[in-house]
Amino acid sequence: MENDLLLALLIYIQLYEAFGATPFEKVFTEYRHLPDAERPKSGDEKRDEWLVRLSKTVRKNLGPFFQAWGVPTSQRARARAALPRVRRLDGRPGIRAGPGAGRLRHELAR
Repeated sequence: MENDLLLALLIYIQLYEAFGATPFEKVFTEYRHLPDAERPKSGDEKRDEWLVRLSKTVRKNLGPFFQAWGVPTSQRARARAALPRVRRLDGRPGIRAGPGAGRLRHELAR
């Protein structure tokens, strides 16, 4: 996975098509402002942090998407990326969804 640039590009393209450029800009800005001590060091840490930060930014659990593409992430990161379920005003269960989440959900359902 680490050395497969085409696969990485395809993943980025799908995320870009689903959510646009804004989430990438927000996450990259967060990384730029991280103190050195908080920056992920290893490849595993970087993938985990990317999963968590991008999921929170788009308000969509991207853990299943990363797993479907074979991107190795830790169970802890996937748990952190999972968004809490919320209740709608009418009392029925609902989930948080960010911009483009419907398109990505459709892609994941295929």
